[in-house]
Amino acid sequence: MTANFKPNVLKKRYTLRLFVAGNATNSRIARENLEQLLARHPEHEFEVEIVDLNVQPEFALDQGVFISPALQILEPSSGGIVYGNLSQKEVLEKVLNL
Repeated sequence: MTANFKPNVLKKRYTLRLFVAGNATNSRIARENLEQLLARHPEHEFEVEIVDLNVQPEFALDQGVFISPALQILEPSSGGIVYGNLSQKEVLEKVLNL
């Protein structure tokens, strides 16, 4: 008899903020890449806030974001900011410790 079971994975909670510039190409790609990342890791809990620089430019400047797209990692333990369209999936997973 063979049992199929997954190892007990500790569920992590992530709070992320994605800064985009409307529907510009790189902003659209960043949103899609982030959605794919979340889908690949259903074992964790993600809270994502999208901030459009066209609508809230002052907020981005207050957060130190001058380039979009940019992913701000708020939890766990303020992991910094990742700039670009998030196409380097392995790098993003490493930064997030996934």
